[in-house]
Amino acid sequence: MSEPSASSFFHYLLRLADDRLVVGHRLSEWCGHGPILEEDIALANIALDLIGEATLLLKLAGTVEGAGRNEDALAYFRDAIDYRNAMMVELPNGDFAFTIVRQFFFSVYSLLQMDALQRSSNAELAGIAAKAAKEALGAEELQALADSGYYNGRTLKSCEEDGIIAYVPPPERHSRLAAQGRFTHEDFAYDAATDGYRCPAGELLRPTKKLKENGDRLEVRYVSRKSVCDVCPLRGRCVTDKQPTREVVRWVHEDVLERHRARMKDAGDMLRRRACLAEHPFGTLKCRAGYRHFLVRGFNKVRGEWSLMALCYNFTRLLSILGFDRFMALVARLDPNRACLPLWRGRTALAATSFAWARFCTQIAPKRANCYFAT
Repeated sequence: MSEPSASSFFHYLLRLADDRLVVGHRLSEWCGHGPILEEDIALANIALDLIGEATLLLKLAGTVEGAGRNEDALAYFRDAIDYRNAMMVELPNGDFAFTIVRQFFFSVYSLLQMDALQRSSNAELAGIAAKAAKEALGAEELQALADSGYYNGRTLKSCEEDGIIAYVPPPERHSRLAAQGRFTHEDFAYDAATDGYRCPAGELLRPTKKLKENGDRLEVRYVSRKSVCDVCPLRGRCVTDKQPTREVVRWVHEDVLERHRARMKDAGDMLRRRACLAEHPFGTLKCRAGYRHFLVRGFNKVRGEWSLMALCYNFTRLLSILGFDRFMALVARLDPNRACLPLWRGRTALAATSFAWARFCTQIAPKRANCYFAT
């Protein structure tokens, strides 16, 4: 992540965390002072959930910042001006009615926010958001679906611990070996009884004593014996002269991934439904605009271009569902002052918009896209 992107992400995480940290502490002030015992305990539990979410977000923020500050340092050792929470959450509690209304508004806002953040490109933030949404909904179990770009073992483990059933297709990482007719990791079967892997020839790969560090993962290395590989009839599909033995690595929490793989075997219908809901708009936009690249550079410009494309898509869907006449009738109901707006004006505006969009798709976008393809 580039330095400006990391800095923006860090401050965004602080905003998320500070909202929950401050409102959590405000709710905790009702402990022992609630109107009745049940409400007293309920507010204390909500406060604990919010402070727990703040802890996870601040921990991630400390990792992104890379300055050695942990969640406690970020929570309690900043100046007051450095906190980025919304003003509403730090207002004094006042009476019980005010607290409940404030919490209602914050809970609705937070649920919508966490629902959207489950699709974050950062897998760890997406996992935190899924857990927060589950707590806000009060669900014992929650299902989360994502595409293969979100596949991450640590996130899957966190989801499982939090009672979230994740369905994420694993990426194809060994297609090159498979295309060459060589054995991939999937061709080696783990034998729990012997704590070893069976190769396609039926020989056992045994674990080494020392764990291997792979980033934030600890892995066990399983290695074959050279004397066995030298005489194996399948040697040409498995090892090379430079690497005469075969090695398979296994994450210390591989059982999480094994349960996930077993779950994915029956997830075809859910994934297809997700694709219909989530991928269809992108596919339509690509076909309609006639190109696969944004025409501008820079985050703010790209966000503006995407917003225009999304607006056109949503408006087209709206008209196809409602029809033009019903749409104009609804507009008139929303604004009685425009009830006498002649239909021909609306049709003219719609025709002009459609013409401009069609010209953009057929003339402007392809030329701009070709420039980028050429470079």
